[in-house]
Amino acid sequence: MHGGACMIPRHRLLKIHRVCGLAAAVFILLQAITGCMLVYRADLARLIDPAGMTRHHRATTAPPSRIVASLGHAYPKAAMRRLIFARDGTQTHIAHLVDRAGAAIYVSLDPGDAAILRQGTIWRFPLEAISQIHFGLMAGMAGLAVVALTGLSILTLAMLGLLYWWPRAGRWRRSLEIRRHRSLGPVLRQFHRSLGVTASALILISALTGLAMAGELLWQRAPQTRSGSSLDQPGLGLAVEQALTLAQSGFPGHRVRDIRMPDGATLNVYFWAPERNARAVHGVSVDLAAMRVTATTPASADASIWVIALPIHTGEALEKTGRVLALASGLCLAILAISGPLVWLRSRRGQRVATRSRAS
Repeated sequence: MHGGACMIPRHRLLKIHRVCGLAAAVFILLQAITGCMLVYRADLARLIDPAGMTRHHRATTAPPSRIVASLGHAYPKAAMRRLIFARDGTQTHIAHLVDRAGAAIYVSLDPGDAAILRQGTIWRFPLEAISQIHFGLMAGMAGLAVVALTGLSILTLAMLGLLYWWPRAGRWRRSLEIRRHRSLGPVLRQFHRSLGVTASALILISALTGLAMAGELLWQRAPQTRSGSSLDQPGLGLAVEQALTLAQSGFPGHRVRDIRMPDGATLNVYFWAPERNARAVHGVSVDLAAMRVTATTPASADASIWVIALPIHTGEALEKTGRVLALASGLCLAILAISGPLVWLRSRRGQRVATRSRAS
């Protein structure tokens, strides 16, 4: 690819790389930092808010009806959109509610006794806010489109950078050396180049999987969720518990990931499906009025892109090693998003100094 192997002149590759990088640097840095924080999301949430995000009562487990009752007592006129179940014995349940004005309410509950540990807007739940920023900038479809463009920018930068760097045969090792120099500028430029090349595989995988998921969501354009029944509806807690038991009969032994109420008549239940991968789920829809299963989607039948892409993107496909690699990818990307503009700034400064010297 060096010399004649690439049809685009090297100086033009560098110019496109520079313009694209400067235009997207802030968004890339935001994606990198938020992504790093989400790699160990549950642990970081407990570190930031141990009182509100840690299970305190471990001897008992509150039934779903009690959880719904606890939410109904605190927010009788709100509707429950989603209830995320604790994944292990240290985490809490997280409920997503919406009041009559359409404002979102978040609640953390102790799985042991259904006590409310933390409640309020999304800003009371930093990791939930970080998650929504990472996946859509909290700006709906427009934010998701920006995230997709950011992923595309990362792919473009990585490919252009590799094409610009690609050395002649026998010069691979030397092309990655960072040589001493009296000025910081050349050292910073060499560091940016070497880090980018070394981390390119991880960054490309992260960008490709992220872009694939964002593209799928943009293509699907998920319909707006309607408000469900108010939590003070008589018998709602018992109905949710019965529906959950009915759904569980189809996937015995599988832990519940979350339940959702897209409207007042349906309960969607999602069970973890580790037999496929770390993020896959079995889905069951239950008609609350008739108390019957209306749809079942086993994880093996789910052809969604995210089912394959998400565990690769988060690193969970390789368990602990994968999460470390995902964190390393995010950190490298953040450093590149900072060092790239710094290289450009120092280059501009050097050009201005040289221009003044010639003029004098």
